[in-house]
Amino acid sequence: MTLGEGRPPRAEVLSRSGADTQAARADPEAGPQAANGQRPLLVWDWGRRGAGPFITLQLVRRLIAQGYGDRIVLSLSEQNELIDEFRRLGLPMSSVHTFDGRPSLAHLARISLSLVRPFREQLARYRPTTVLVPMLFGAAMPLAPFARRAADRLIFVVHDVHPHQGERTWLAQLVAQRYLLRLADTLVTISGATRVELVKWRPSVASRVVVEPLAGLYDKLSGPRTFPQGRRLRFLVPGRQVRYKGYGRLAQALRLLEGADFELTVVGDGPERALVEKTFGGLPNVTLRSGWASVGEHRRLFDDHDVLVCPYDEGSQSGLIGDALARSMPTIVTPVGALPEQIGFGRAGWIAADMTPPALAKLMTAVARGEVDYATCSSGCGTILDEARAASNWPRTLGLAPV
Repeated sequence: MTLGEGRPPRAEVLSRSGADTQAARADPEAGPQAANGQRPLLVWDWGRRGAGPFITLQLVRRLIAQGYGDRIVLSLSEQNELIDEFRRLGLPMSSVHTFDGRPSLAHLARISLSLVRPFREQLARYRPTTVLVPMLFGAAMPLAPFARRAADRLIFVVHDVHPHQGERTWLAQLVAQRYLLRLADTLVTISGATRVELVKWRPSVASRVVVEPLAGLYDKLSGPRTFPQGRRLRFLVPGRQVRYKGYGRLAQALRLLEGADFELTVVGDGPERALVEKTFGGLPNVTLRSGWASVGEHRRLFDDHDVLVCPYDEGSQSGLIGDALARSMPTIVTPVGALPEQIGFGRAGWIAADMTPPALAKLMTAVARGEVDYATCSSGCGTILDEARAASNWPRTLGLAPV
């Protein structure tokens, strides 16, 4: 969840496409819809880092590739770690300050109040037909009613049905999630398992839920791999370090690995950083890298390692698995949430027999020894991406008329 910037924010247009610039010169009040005669889709994401901004970026890129670039405008956080990549898209974009490192409900309320005016100015400027919230963020709840009144439709992408264990602002997330579930016209889940869980929890929303597979937003970045020869297998455990990621289970499993020659890298930051450092510091064959990896470092980590490990206690779907699929990297998962679904129930990786450390250790041992069909699972990554893209239809979900 993203909270606000300490000083009063300002909204400003950071970039315009050439068509929109010409339209603005001809009619300053017309807004970006003058470029194609249609009111635009406003993509509203004030998140800062992690899977949320990346998924938003991938979705916008996909829509541009499908010919919808002149129908999209953006509202982003200036602290978005991918802000420069969004700017390079050349779309109309406004940004606001949204974070100063003080996560509290009182601070969120104050900052949300200060964001009302710039956000309403954005809505008046763009006059969107649809507002898309690609991921929950702090100010979404208090400001969403303005978006709903300004647009014909509000669409909310539901990543998680319930807040994860260890989230510092879990109560705020829970309240905001329930509010947006009621307010949105369309709810999008990015896995079938999350849809099932959502409808089970709130049966009344079933008719409003659409599934758009997360893997459909990822591009193939590298071809199939083979099992490494002449060196140890390299496991990778990256990302935000929070309680539900299963670090305790993984540490116990590592102590049970027998006769397996491997290396394991744990990299990331988050609320559980101190515990992760204490748990994994000094373990044999383990490299611990504390701190957020840059976008470039994140990509190199996936290129330099062989198997992603997601030993989660709970979860919906993981953006890290999408990164692995894009690089033909098989993944080890626990049997929880949509993780098995993301790897094709074993076609692009392996699923632990149960949630216990011994089950995870047994699987990691087999993978490290080469007792599994690594090459087939690596090839399966590309197949899953192809299938997900074929099943996805974001333009239809967003109500965009065919180009």
